[in-house]
Amino acid sequence: MLDLGQDEASLELAEAERLAEDLRLLYVALTRAVWHCSLGVAPLSSRKSGNSDFHLSALGRLLQAGEAMDAAGLAARLADFCHGDIALQRPGELDLTPWQAPAATIPRLSARELQRRIADDWRVTSYSGLQQHGFSGGQDLLPRLDVDAAGVGEVVEEPQLTPHQFPRGAAPGTFLHSLFEELDFTQPVPEGWMAEKLQLSGFDAQWAPVLTDWLGAC
Repeated sequence: MLDLGQDEASLELAEAERLAEDLRLLYVALTRAVWHCSLGVAPLSSRKSGNSDFHLSALGRLLQAGEAMDAAGLAARLADFCHGDIALQRPGELDLTPWQAPAATIPRLSARELQRRIADDWRVTSYSGLQQHGFSGGQDLLPRLDVDAAGVGEVVEEPQLTPHQFPRGAAPGTFLHSLFEELDFTQPVPEGWMAEKLQLSGFDAQWAPVLTDWLGAC
């Protein structure tokens, strides 16, 4: 029902309905607790001094029986209820000191010093690069043996290179293909030209006579 009038009877009825609803909500809140229930109570008032408005609330209605009281009267009523499992505890003085973060203890840091030598006899290459040079870097680490001092007088001759011993792989194949694209098969293959091509592509110049004879026979 909507009542737009402001007569005293309508205002009292509206206040009674509000208080009844607040009492129902207070009952639900107090009876839901199983092990413990804490209530904060304060004599709030719209005035600076004198009696508070706490008696107008649901809890104030039960404690003060609808009677207006000041802070001392409310404290006396609360003390009357403190027996058995009900206890009254007044809050202590508030600590108004601003919070400050504790000073962090930062340990002094220092870099570790290297106590060993760094091996720098390495390089980045690829499988095709290894094939182009035709030898392994590990061969450089082998000990240099003096075969004469060891009593071995025979010198092992290096095997003669053939076109079939030319490095294999994508890079060597591309190199040979480029030679066929530039060659004039009606003219002899210049060995100097072949040596220059080998050098530009990173191959050993010892292949110049082998490839010159091989391509010249095509």
